[in-house]
Amino acid sequence: LSDFDNEIIDEDSMVMFPVVDVTETSVSVITTSNPPHVNGYFDENEMMLSLVPDDDWFGEAEIFIQAYNEAYPDTASTSLILSVLPVNDAPFIDSLLTPTMVDTFSTHPDSQNDILFSWNGGDVDDSVSFQLTIGLEFFGTIYTDIYDDITDTELTISADNLDPLLS
Repeated sequence: LSDFDNEIIDEDSMVMFPVVDVTETSVSVITTSNPPHVNGYFDENEMMLSLVPDDDWFGEAEIFIQAYNEAYPDTASTSLILSVLPVNDAPFIDSLLTPTMVDTFSTHPDSQNDILFSWNGGDVDDSVSFQLTIGLEFFGTIYTDIYDDITDTELTISADNLDPLLS
């Protein structure tokens, strides 16, 4: 097992190293990471070691690598520093959870019903604000109302707030 150079990679990527065994016998490879945010996977058929950081993790980790030749009582060790650079992930919205297309609500001024709008979404790197646009179709006319700067993944709106849209 030769010394590996320190490596720099982007967040959510991996690095691979060839492992050379001059005896051409079965080899096992064990890795440990400090801090423990990088996993090592050894492909015995391809003789390749892959180092894969945890999703959305960035920073520096010291990787300890130990190779053991199973045919001969021989062990080799080395270490390297893996630097994982941060990458700003895009914000996302997976789906609207409530209300669904089959939900109905009364919007007259005396209804006093609350309508919960909730969705899956966010940004793993930064805080995010959402905009909710409500569209109501009433006898062929579409009415819209926009709510800005929502910092949570849910918003409750009183049904009587939607009534002025239909006036």
